[in-house]
Amino acid sequence: MPSQVNIKVFYGKGIRVHIKNKSFEDAMNLIWISPAFSDYEPLKIQFDSTGKTLYADRQAFVHFLKGNTDLETLIEHTQCEELYRNTKDFKAENNLIIDAGSLWKLENKTLILIDDDHVITAKPSEISIFEKIE
Repeated sequence: MPSQVNIKVFYGKGIRVHIKNKSFEDAMNLIWISPAFSDYEPLKIQFDSTGKTLYADRQAFVHFLKGNTDLETLIEHTQCEELYRNTKDFKAENNLIIDAGSLWKLENKTLILIDDDHVITAKPSEISIFEKIE
C-alpha cells in the first residue's frame, strides 16, 4: 500500500468525504477518532488508486488503530467487491426476516449480510431489492 493514500469515505444519505495525501493510519484516525467526523458513521472506504473497497467495520478499524491487529488482517476482514443495502425486508432461507436498510457485502457474486450473529446470503437473482452504497 502506498505511503500516502487518496480515499473516499461513504456515509449515509449520500455524504462523501475525500481524504487526500495522508498515510492510511492518519486517514483512519480522522475517520474513526477525530471529533470532526465523530457524528457520522462511515459505511465504506474506497481507494482512488486501486478501486479497492473496504466496508467500515468500526470494531475492526478501532482494533487496528489501537495496534491490536495488523493492516493485512484488517484488509482481509473488511475487503469486499462492493457494499449494498436491501431496500425491502428480506426473507432468508431460514425464515429470518432481515429489515430493510441492512448492509450486505458482495463477494464472488454473492451478497453476505454484515452481521456478527447470523450468516445470511442472498442469491444474484434477488439483487433487485438491493441498492449499491454510493
